[in-house]
Amino acid sequence: MRDNKALPARKALRTAVLLLAALPAFAADAPLDRFMREVMRRFDLPGGQIALARDGRFVFSRAYGFADTRRRIRVRSSSLFRIGSVSKTVTQVAILTLVDAGKLRLSDRAFVLLDHLKPPPGASPDPRLHDITVLHLLQHQAGWDSIEPMFPPWSRKAAAALNVPEPPECETIVRFMRGRPLDYTPGTRTSYSNFGYCVLGRIVEHVSGVSYEEYVKNNVLRPAGIGSMRIGGTRLRERAPREVLYYHQLNQTELPYMTESVFPGEGMTPWAYGGYYLRATDAHGGWIGSAEDIARFGLAIDGRWGPPLLSSAGRHVLMNLPRKQGEEYPLDTPFHVSHAGALQGSNSALLYRTREGLSVGITFNSLPVDYRGFFAALMEGLDAALASVHAVSSARR
Repeated sequence: MRDNKALPARKALRTAVLLLAALPAFAADAPLDRFMREVMRRFDLPGGQIALARDGRFVFSRAYGFADTRRRIRVRSSSLFRIGSVSKTVTQVAILTLVDAGKLRLSDRAFVLLDHLKPPPGASPDPRLHDITVLHLLQHQAGWDSIEPMFPPWSRKAAAALNVPEPPECETIVRFMRGRPLDYTPGTRTSYSNFGYCVLGRIVEHVSGVSYEEYVKNNVLRPAGIGSMRIGGTRLRERAPREVLYYHQLNQTELPYMTESVFPGEGMTPWAYGGYYLRATDAHGGWIGSAEDIARFGLAIDGRWGPPLLSSAGRHVLMNLPRKQGEEYPLDTPFHVSHAGALQGSNSALLYRTREGLSVGITFNSLPVDYRGFFAALMEGLDAALASVHAVSSARR
């Protein structure tokens, strides 16, 4: 959905970004605080965070609502949230660090690199699999469209096909998908693919020789000064220290509150704590972190917080990758990198990094029923709040 009415606000945003670094706290507090409170009220969100960073420091950071509604434990700036598909941007940067280091090329063939992950016995792999490049995977152009193998019921079918215990790890899902036909010829169209990023995570492991999580921590997060992000756990008992609880929207109609656990024999469970296997989503949706972590990561890409994670060539590739959320905005708007993230019955998050050097992280511990309308409202509301910051700062000058 394209919304041209929002473009004047984005023009004002360009000026607001340039002023934010010098703003006193009171100038930014009111508009951004109103924005967050209104979003949480309108969409019935229990808890959330927002952080804005520029030039190596936080311009604004605040936590709202509850990490645990029953025990009335409030969200803090250090609270950790699942960030969903914002994880894909982390994976994009990890892949591009390997390209910058000369260990990988965007033209490399993915399944030549992963030839050790064999298809199920008796399968007849699609010959076009060998045409899939690393760049196709980054661009969601690798050929998959019709099924979602990272989640039930297809993840269960993957485990059965390879005769391994449920829930299956990423390697099992990759092997399973190698035995299925592609839906289109790689590079001929774009179709958002969680599985494509599962494959990218395995490429990170193969090329680096360490686990995906270890590589990202050592080569992406720690250089950015981020020490708290990690791959999250699935069950409630696997919740990390300082991690919030997740809340299913009670007025959900399409997604029941309870579902069969991905762990056999564990019965029915809330979606957030067993509807999917979070560790298998590592490279496309498995990270947990705070809004401050997201905002800091956004600045670290080009060295506005710590050493630059990517070369100028790497940043150019990153800036021009397709985005699931925000793709309705024209390329001449002030986006540098943006990505939304969500997991059903669990959470929502946003990374919003502008070319002018403002990085915004937002997290919530629930996902509204109308998630498309929610993310559209979130982006528009953020634009309007930042435009108001510009107006307030201009009036005080």
